[in-house]
Amino acid sequence: AVLGAAAPAVQLLMHNADRMRGLERVESWLREPPVRSEAERAKTWDFLGIRYAQLDRWERSAEAMAQAAALAPSPRVLLQWASAEQTRGNDRAAQGAYRRLLTIAPGEARGWYGLAFVSWRLGDLKECRRAAEGLLRLRPGDRQVLQILDQVTRADSARVEAGR
Repeated sequence: AVLGAAAPAVQLLMHNADRMRGLERVESWLREPPVRSEAERAKTWDFLGIRYAQLDRWERSAEAMAQAAALAPSPRVLLQWASAEQTRGNDRAAQGAYRRLLTIAPGEARGWYGLAFVSWRLGDLKECRRAAEGLLRLRPGDRQVLQILDQVTRADSARVEAGR
């Protein structure tokens, strides 16, 4: 009788201990009928994005955060999405997410810094300068921001020299 009761309980615990299958079940819950409310979907995609990031599954995290941002584009969600894209190496998508973040939260210093960083890596010096100047408005005299602007100026000069 004890084994008859313990076996199903242990099976249930083992089944629910598999993280990836559990997260896949959550995604299925989102996609299958009945259609969930927009708020439920946004919160659940947000949860999935954070959970995938904790598991270093950056591609899945970025996809989930993009879904959450499409439904409820809060500054935190957009910052998480940009960070996930940046971490997985998709700087172009990160740049777009940072831009979108800064349209709704222009006082978000992490957004300006992130935009400057990914724009630098993309070789988009104009956008990098714009982001650094936005950051400088929030942090006047900040040495790190002044260094970024100096690097951009030197890189711009080098491009002009190479073009001659």
